[in-house]
Amino acid sequence: MKILVASNQAYLFPLQVMLCSLLECHKHVNEIDIYILHKNLSWSEICGLENEYDNCRLHPIQVESNVVNKLSSTDRFPVESCFRMIAHLVLPQDIERILWLDSDIVVNGSLTDFYSQDLSGAFAAACKDCLGKDPLKRFPRIELDSNKYFNAGVLLLNLHMLRQAITLDTISNYFSKYKESIKGLKAYPDQDALNALFENKVRLCHNKYNVFFGALHQRDFSREMYKNIVIIHFIYAPKPWKPLARRCYANRLWKKYAKISSRFGQKEKYYIYLVKRIVLSPLYAIVQLLTSFLVVLPKTVYEKANILFSQTKNDMASL
Repeated sequence: MKILVASNQAYLFPLQVMLCSLLECHKHVNEIDIYILHKNLSWSEICGLENEYDNCRLHPIQVESNVVNKLSSTDRFPVESCFRMIAHLVLPQDIERILWLDSDIVVNGSLTDFYSQDLSGAFAAACKDCLGKDPLKRFPRIELDSNKYFNAGVLLLNLHMLRQAITLDTISNYFSKYKESIKGLKAYPDQDALNALFENKVRLCHNKYNVFFGALHQRDFSREMYKNIVIIHFIYAPKPWKPLARRCYANRLWKKYAKISSRFGQKEKYYIYLVKRIVLSPLYAIVQLLTSFLVVLPKTVYEKANILFSQTKNDMASL
């Protein structure tokens, strides 16, 4: 199994936790090669991602500045988020498929079936973005087919087919064309670009492989439902590694893997996380109570959260 990730200094700790969850759930896999794309991580920072799993090998790859300069970044999305778009250009030519995983996820089950699926005629396999029935009506951005709009956080890439169809100039020209749109707060530079460039040649899979979770959920999923969820994707702030993250089973699961990963190279960041949680957690209840009285969020915010919860619940019930 070949895994692709990208990181900067700010995301090394959550990346370590994500990799720990992945490796804990795949001890049965003989070899897992993890390719780490980065812009300027130091050797010591890369070594901090080392672990004790015998079936895992890390392969750091520094993306050259001339390539980085042709990609896009915003205040919300660093340029590293676009590195999945150039995987077929910077990875070894003998790799024909690779699984991209965002750092803000927890792997909760086996990905072997997802990884080994047929990709004939498809640039990638992914899960439909389920932020409401029509994400592009809620977030109008560029010319895309909303019925096939996918979330790029979990993405199985067909590198062989991508090498034949998409060049660096193709990607650069896209960002030049939509430069003004990308500046908007509602733009997702990497995800929108992937949806546009892949031209609907994406195999949409069951959402159990990319279940959205975050602070907007008014309810928690049942323990039984979690058994069917393969990947939990923390798309909303505050992320589980932040001091004011809400208390729920999904965040406790993230904390479990954070504790396991503290045996490896991110010990200091784990202890800092614990201290912040201990000091700031009591304030969370107060803040939550005050905001419930003083802040009235737009109705659409709660509608979006409830639709997402209901969709996920129905998806899991269908298994």
